[in-house]
Amino acid sequence: MTYSNVGGKQRLKTLIRLPADILSSKPQRILCGRQGYALAICLLTGLLLRAPVIFSAHNRLSGQATGIKGQLRNGIDTWLIRHCHAAICHGPYLAQELADIGLAPQRITIFDSGCADLCPETDDTQTSPAWPPRILYLGRMVREKGVFDLLDAFNRLITAGQQAELVFAGDGADKDALEQRARELGVQAHTRFLGAIPHADIGPLIQSAWSMVTPTRSEFPEGRCMSAMEALAIGVPVVAPNAGPFPYLVRHGENGLLFEQDSVQGIATALERLTCNQELRAQLSQRALAERSALLNPEISFGEAVLTSFEG
Repeated sequence: MTYSNVGGKQRLKTLIRLPADILSSKPQRILCGRQGYALAICLLTGLLLRAPVIFSAHNRLSGQATGIKGQLRNGIDTWLIRHCHAAICHGPYLAQELADIGLAPQRITIFDSGCADLCPETDDTQTSPAWPPRILYLGRMVREKGVFDLLDAFNRLITAGQQAELVFAGDGADKDALEQRARELGVQAHTRFLGAIPHADIGPLIQSAWSMVTPTRSEFPEGRCMSAMEALAIGVPVVAPNAGPFPYLVRHGENGLLFEQDSVQGIATALERLTCNQELRAQLSQRALAERSALLNPEISFGEAVLTSFEG
């Protein structure tokens, strides 16, 4: 079944169809990965059916509450999550968020996504990255992911006379506007837009990079960044915001560099420091490779977390 929350009419249909569909199927267990009225409906139908409800957290829980309406919505979501039987979450940052809203540790199961398909554990070597330094962004091409901030920061590097190449891999609603912005800045000769790429090509592309940048802005509810995990597993230093899930992955000066979120100058400073210092880049890469085993093969997968929570 497909349900829509776009538009008042579609939301009304969902409010009617979703509980009817759940009740008619009579599930013994319910797994819900949404907040708001979807979670409320799952809890209500679970109560009627005496079926445990497990909340699955993949994105930041708190959101960016503005005004009374936003704070009320966050408060309701918090109350709903606390009344689920248990929760599973993608990574330690979301586990901390769940604990902060009042879930006991025994009701939280952390899972992770492995990167072994991109970088086999037996391969403990890394080829030298391309020169000039290739700065890589891998993900959705939308403004709130910080792609325009990254492009503006890269422009400052080029204007200052640095040698570097910026590669954007991925597709999204703002890809054309970003390409136009590159032309306006005059950095199109130093910038490549690959669009969506096959999964099999992700590993070699990351391995060719000098650094991976994840410039996510504060308005995006990041919960666990796969491109950062993949880069660290392959041994590529990550440049990321000092906020949200990133400090749980990136340790400043050890396997990457952190910058103040929403700061173009912060990104530019980190990139300049990294691209001008081959020794620093090598040190960050070696530390990332030395600690990648947990990223390659996590202790608990999503499926195992679901089963553990339901059994509990």
